Amino acid sequence: MCATARTRNRTFTAGGVLLASTLLGGLMAAPPAVAVQTPAAERLCTAPGDPGLAARMDRDLRSVLRQRGGTVAFDVQAPGHGSKGVTCARNAHTLFDAASVAKVLILETVLHRAASERRGPTPRESRLLRAMITRSDNGAASTLWRDVGLARLKGVLRLAGAGDTSLAARRWGLTRTSARDQTRLLGLLTRPGSPLGHPRHALDLLAQVDPAQRWGVSAGAPHGVTVHLKNGWLPRRWHGWRVHSVGAFTGEGTRKGTRKGPYRIAVLTQDNPGMRSGVRTIELLSATVHRHLATGRTPARPFTPGGAIDARPDGSDLDARVTGRETPEEPRSLITSK
Repeated sequence: MCATARTRNRTFTAGGVLLASTLLGGLMAAPPAVAVQTPAAERLCTAPGDPGLAARMDRDLRSVLRQRGGTVAFDVQAPGHGSKGVTCARNAHTLFDAASVAKVLILETVLHRAASERRGPTPRESRLLRAMITRSDNGAASTLWRDVGLARLKGVLRLAGAGDTSLAARRWGLTRTSARDQTRLLGLLTRPGSPLGHPRHALDLLAQVDPAQRWGVSAGAPHGVTVHLKNGWLPRRWHGWRVHSVGAFTGEGTRKGTRKGPYRIAVLTQDNPGMRSGVRTIELLSATVHRHLATGRTPARPFTPGGAIDARPDGSDLDARVTGRETPEEPRSLITSK
């Protein structure tokens, strides 16, 4: 083909594209006054009875995520809030090493076994459960894990509908779980008529976690709300620090106005440069959720100062080792605007 023909062909092609683009643009252009809707599949939050609330929560959670690194998954379940409930989720079915949040499953399994045998926890079980939950004692967790066995643990997972979780046969801290499964397990403790045995006992223990370990989803929780939480923090040779926090929120502060009952938050993270970075990500997200679900109430729990976070692994993996040093992050102030 000669140079002139090639030039004409390029000219015709460019012109055709331009003409097609012009025609399509004219046909497909929306009137300026019509707002562009975000596809439902892309939304982080849904609230069928209050789409405005869902939009505000979506906006503010995205703002936090844009500022943070690492891999982040979260699930928020507030079934009694608003007229038809509120749900927020991101990567809710992504699997993470559970670290010490696996102790919630162990706690529930021990209590469910006791209820199935028509009894309360024995003095030995009570002592081990208290150590495992309030102090995150790994020896107690390992003993109870062996006591109940994998079959009973799987039974409680089925009871909760926690289908993502896969148990590690010996190292309970390497159980693989998701944010959605964690809120489902917590739901066994908060929903009316729960089939789980002794849910009140479990909630009482989760509300008594050592103050040094009460960082995470507690940040920004308002006055009048009781925090029941368990955290996990584990560095490994790949994906850096796993830093997790899961919690249920009950009490008078969850039953005011359009707030009708408990809600649950689970945030799982990895690829964090250090523990403090993961804690700050969790606290920023959680404070955002509390602010919207507890409109008009004053936050009772501030962010955890970086220097108050003990950055030693939780010991749930025998191979755990700190993968590097980090600079403590100073907490941002809680935002109370709506």
